Amino acid sequence: MKPSDAESITVYGEPDPILQAFTGTDRNPVIATGPIFSEGGLYHFLMRVTTIDFDRSLIPDAKQPEYDGWLSIGAVNNQQVSLNGDGSKKPIPVQTISYYDELKDLSFDPSTKEMQFAMPFDWKILILSF
Repeated sequence: MKPSDAESITVYGEPDPILQAFTGTDRNPVIATGPIFSEGGLYHFLMRVTTIDFDRSLIPDAKQPEYDGWLSIGAVNNQQVSLNGDGSKKPIPVQTISYYDELKDLSFDPSTKEMQFAMPFDWKILILSF
């Protein structure tokens, strides 16, 4: 997986008409590039192993192992905060990183020295298909 600013996902690899999939080698792996992992959040993967040892050594459907995995990509936010609120003191750099969804409405209250934010975690499942 290779994140990029492209509008759609492009897969580079050898198409296999029998497997209806892409195959690769150690030197030329299958690469998917595009808007993949371009936003912080929690990504869910369902993977099924359909061949073993060789591309055409098919595993019967009922015996194909399935793997269910999750990947958390951090969303980074950088900002400057002033401890007294009027900007007369040198601003302090603050970096926040969230791992399940992006922080919203990030603010600093100089009177209480508290940071506040909303994290409207989005529980919908994002399915990537190529």
